[in-house]
Amino acid sequence: MKDIATSLELTKGTLYLYFKTKEEVFLAIYSDEFKSLFRDIDQQLSNSKNTNSIEEFMNILITSTQSNETFLKLNSILHAVLEQNINEEKALVFKQMIQVQLLSTGQKIEAFFSNLNPGQGTELLMLIHQLQIGCFHATTRTPMSELLKSQPCMAFMELDFYTEFTKSVGLIVKAMAKQI
Repeated sequence: MKDIATSLELTKGTLYLYFKTKEEVFLAIYSDEFKSLFRDIDQQLSNSKNTNSIEEFMNILITSTQSNETFLKLNSILHAVLEQNINEEKALVFKQMIQVQLLSTGQKIEAFFSNLNPGQGTELLMLIHQLQIGCFHATTRTPMSELLKSQPCMAFMELDFYTEFTKSVGLIVKAMAKQI
């Protein structure tokens, strides 16, 4: 909290008036990034003239994600770190905010893909969320991966987030399209 307060040119006591823990600070940042990402997705879905196009949907999703790197980083630690040191009331408000946005954007996805059944847009967003976390972790460089990347037999571990995320989401969207 001291570092956060210093970077904001506040006293630690002032920061504690608004946030009880550093996790609450990060959840506030995550919430802003989450809303920004979904505003962007919603706007692009609404403006798209090419509905029912998997390629268009993928483009919307990937371009929106690329402009929200902070969200990606915080999303990858959301469940394991950020939600660990907050009270039940804060957690409930946070989860309800996410639920409202997922349901709203899910409906926009259902309108974009006219053959989706009610609820499938939200289901797709939840699957994408899980893929995003997994792809981020699998492609994030660690000190050991940096050390081993010079070994020829380790070339298969050189993964790019956007390449892997795009492939994975594409498979899910295409699979859902076939089920409809």
